[in-house]
Amino acid sequence: MKNYLLLLLFVLTAGACARKNEFNEDDYKMDLRFAPPWGQTAICLPDEAQKTIVDDKGSVYYDYHKGPFNGFYIQLAAGLDSIEVSGVSQRLYSARVPVLLTSYQKKDILFSSEIFAVAPALKNSPADSCELPGGIYGYPHNDIILIHLKNLSAKDTSVVPRFFVHSVNPVFINNDKKTLSFDNRIHVSLPDGVRAIHKTKNASYHCIVEFKAMTLKAGEDSSLAIVINIGSKAVQIPSSVAAAVKYKFRAVDFWNTCNFPYDNITVPDSNIRNLLYSCIRNIYQAREIKNGLPAFQVGPTCYRGLWIIDGSFLLEAMTFLGQIKEVRNGIEYMISFQRQNGSFEIIKNHWKETGIVLWVISRHARLTGDRKWLESKWDRVTKAVAYIDMMRYSTMGDKNAPNYRLVPAGFSDGGLAKNTYEFTNVYWTLIGLKEAVEIAAMLNREKEKHLWQAKFDTMMADYRRAALRSSKVDSCGNRAVPIYMIDSCQLQRAQWAFCHAVFPGKIFASDDPLMRGTMNMLKCKESEGLVYETGWQDRGVWTYFGSFYAHAWLWLGDGQKAAKTMYAMANHASPTWVWREEQPVKSIPSYAVTGDMPHNWASAEFIRIVRHIIALERGEELHLFEALPPTWVKPGMKTALKGIYTEFGILDVNLTISEDGKKASIKVSLNSEGHKPPAQVVIHLDVLKGTGETLKCKSLFPVEKIITL
Repeated sequence: MKNYLLLLLFVLTAGACARKNEFNEDDYKMDLRFAPPWGQTAICLPDEAQKTIVDDKGSVYYDYHKGPFNGFYIQLAAGLDSIEVSGVSQRLYSARVPVLLTSYQKKDILFSSEIFAVAPALKNSPADSCELPGGIYGYPHNDIILIHLKNLSAKDTSVVPRFFVHSVNPVFINNDKKTLSFDNRIHVSLPDGVRAIHKTKNASYHCIVEFKAMTLKAGEDSSLAIVINIGSKAVQIPSSVAAAVKYKFRAVDFWNTCNFPYDNITVPDSNIRNLLYSCIRNIYQAREIKNGLPAFQVGPTCYRGLWIIDGSFLLEAMTFLGQIKEVRNGIEYMISFQRQNGSFEIIKNHWKETGIVLWVISRHARLTGDRKWLESKWDRVTKAVAYIDMMRYSTMGDKNAPNYRLVPAGFSDGGLAKNTYEFTNVYWTLIGLKEAVEIAAMLNREKEKHLWQAKFDTMMADYRRAALRSSKVDSCGNRAVPIYMIDSCQLQRAQWAFCHAVFPGKIFASDDPLMRGTMNMLKCKESEGLVYETGWQDRGVWTYFGSFYAHAWLWLGDGQKAAKTMYAMANHASPTWVWREEQPVKSIPSYAVTGDMPHNWASAEFIRIVRHIIALERGEELHLFEALPPTWVKPGMKTALKGIYTEFGILDVNLTISEDGKKASIKVSLNSEGHKPPAQVVIHLDVLKGTGETLKCKSLFPVEKIITL
């Protein structure tokens, strides 16, 4: 049965008491004020084996495998005097089109480049040698650097363009000085006019290609093209400016016509909207096809591969956007790693992975309403729960042990590396048991439902005893639970799994004192709107921890804290709309960074938090606009969801502010086929009217009204 809900709400102004709450607009402004000290951008194609990376100065990198050039074996850059330049600005052609535009001025010469991958790919061999040091094979690939030089002065000026090569492997130069080669696998096509090639050998092979000097008249510009052809069977594109321009516009058309779910979320803040577009595109750029199935991956370099925790939220975000077939294939790839004993353990002593996969299965089933699919996973679920039983049983030998009846000592991750008694594995195991109960309930398995509920209740009681024993009081007077049970660690370190236990785990009562104390401890440790030193990096912030943190506050009822934290996360992105995992705070003059970039767990988290500030499932209720930023309700603005998967069905929401700013129309439709519709829809009016009120609407009949602001 399909249940379509149409809501168009109307409320009269309530006088002085309806006066809008005051807010600081700067808290809801995306201006990249905390952008990372240096950045990387992916220009590769969707699902491609070749992952080309370009840094924030325009250097192009190949062969990531613990190499000396930011982890790569090869660094290539076009420029003037040096590979090291200052005053560089960089942006994308658009958020949907990863044609990278880089520019800087050197005296009177404006140097700029357009760097992009040839798209669609010139495919001719699916098993070519792409990134050989990492043992990665795939279709060949072509990148183009289109260089522009402009004389900004009022007189004729001479300029000598150069091309800089840093390589671990020998660089071979053809006799005609038209081609550079690496491993007979990467061939660089050079334009005419090469004057000299200066080749030196030291720890690596360095080469500087110097082109003939050109004289530019006042205001004149000139262009040249360099093509990097990757793969022993790659099509060898010659270096022609006319051809490069043609390929650029073909690439722009390719990216603009990609059938990605860009239109599922609409927000009035153009910067947030561009960030969402970039998040979606980067997820597809990092993805690969493995064993015939799409593998959603965190990043293109050090986090290239399957990571259970990261992948779980990537899969949820793409489910929201309706990419069900791709997500199903991704889940199949993930669960193929289940061991004979029922466990998942891709990272050693990451006992939490079993609980995480239980959440993945449960959440996907609830979002899609597909009981038949869920039934097909029942055996995997029962084996996973049996493994959790076995883990807990292994801790019952010593009643005085800190982890008694919980899980074995393990690896926390996310800021703490020691293998010890700790709580991240406990949190996600509890979440997994809770989700197993949900799965049993969805499949009417009453016996398992009650049995597993008892297991969860017992383990939760055991956790409470251990947490209270381990709790400490911070400098702000908050009693909080550190991640290590007995070893010393900063209170805020690695609290990612705690935030997940708040949401989406929902294992705590809203007034749980230790949970509230730990949340307030994190608030006490904030810097730049995020939690300071919660990840690996000292004197730094973990950028997308902001989403974990925002979600926890949203679930606890502080919508505006969630919205502000979302903007803080956005302001840690780079000018090309991607995140580094961790970076120093701005007050620390450091270039030290941690983790991959672009980081697509961050991409998934941003999609998740934007979706949830607009629409959030709370038990049997659908809540709308609970964390709506107040800057999104100005005259003429529109916020919308289209075809978003929820636990109640497929949701469309449209909030439109009138051009005069005096009225708002809200339209909601819901296709509940396969789902149980919500008991009611709760509209939050905090931002719309400043009253702190909600409108509760029955979901079985349409209401057509307008809100007077």
